[in-house]
Amino acid sequence: MVKAYVLIKVDSNDVNKVANAINALEEVENLHHIYGGFDLIAVIKTKNIIQLKEDVIEKITKVKGVSETSCMIVADED
Repeated sequence: MVKAYVLIKVDSNDVNKVANAINALEEVENLHHIYGGFDLIAVIKTKNIIQLKEDVIEKITKVKGVSETSCMIVADED
């Protein structure tokens, strides 16, 4: 199992709409609004790195309003 934190920058004023769309993805374990350089942080769990790539790049980045993502893969998952 692979776990990652994905920072998400939103380029629209409707952060809640973007958050709802991302939170609806089955791979999203948690989603939080944050302050700083990014607007949202998602906790993603997938079976492997390939699925993580597909989930992050092909799903999250295609949500209308998402302008940038940054993915941090957890190294010490128990």
